[in-house]
Amino acid sequence: MVEIDPQAFRQAGCTVREQVPLSTLGSFQLGGPAAFIIDCKSPEDLAVARSLCTDLTIPALLLGEGSNLLFSDQGWPGVLIRYVAPFREPEDLGNGTWKFCAGISLESLVEWAIEHGQSGLEVFTGIPGTLGGAVVGNAGAWGVQMEHVLLEVHGWNSKGAWQCLPRDHCGFAYRDSSLKHHEFWVSEVVLKTSDGDAEDLRRERDRILALRAERHPDWKTH
Repeated sequence: MVEIDPQAFRQAGCTVREQVPLSTLGSFQLGGPAAFIIDCKSPEDLAVARSLCTDLTIPALLLGEGSNLLFSDQGWPGVLIRYVAPFREPEDLGNGTWKFCAGISLESLVEWAIEHGQSGLEVFTGIPGTLGGAVVGNAGAWGVQMEHVLLEVHGWNSKGAWQCLPRDHCGFAYRDSSLKHHEFWVSEVVLKTSDGDAEDLRRERDRILALRAERHPDWKTH
């Protein structure tokens, strides 16, 4: 069991939950209790949690929606930082470049892109999880991976130092990146899009959803 003072996190504005069933966090609904869950809903929340973990020398594991994780029935004895955020409008950096909160879901990212006629992100339709998790795992489909639409990753390295990493410094490979192996906490992501037609993009999203439903039926109902 990791010894932490929950009050230190709460005083800093963090939401701390104790003895949380991991079965309530992952898509497979499995797992015993997590000793501590610190919920972060914004880049600002994540910054506070990262700073405290560094200052107090507390090891912690970052996760998003847990869509690709299997949790043990024995649970997790330490600290989990859960970065799942409601959608917030991205910062427009100009020329089809946008800075997104990494805690948003891929579903909301795709929906935003379609509504705003921004092409290039519709291929991620139907992929579960958060944007940050997709970047760390270099998620993709239909010949396009995150590395193909990403320009920069913002976040904290294993020593707690903030960094802005260009795409070429992320060590992307098939379904992998150096971010995963160096415990880099992704806070925000800069993506590149191009102009498109919203109706065409919506039709493409519907086509992809239909193909996914045919090839990958919902395991919960089969």
